[in-house]
Amino acid sequence: MPQHFEIDLHTPLRGQMIFIRRTDENGYVHLLGQHFAVSQDWLHRLVRCEVDFDHHCIRCFALRRRAPTEQPLLNTLAYHRPDKPFYGEP
Repeated sequence: MPQHFEIDLHTPLRGQMIFIRRTDENGYVHLLGQHFAVSQDWLHRLVRCEVDFDHHCIRCFALRRRAPTEQPLLNTLAYHRPDKPFYGEP
């Protein structure tokens, strides 16, 4: 961290966050307090979910043990971050 770093909790989120999730029996993942449809063909399997706060989307990629370097895009979902003020302690 930079020496004089100060966090501003009222600034909207930027950049990306990556989550690893497993799809359920219907091809959905539970992420950020919501359920998102990923793929009907990718049931009970791992996905990498990239939440892009700048472009307001979630990209879901297939994770495969047999071909770990190949991660095809399964779905791109619209996501609008909640813009509410933070009232807690940093």
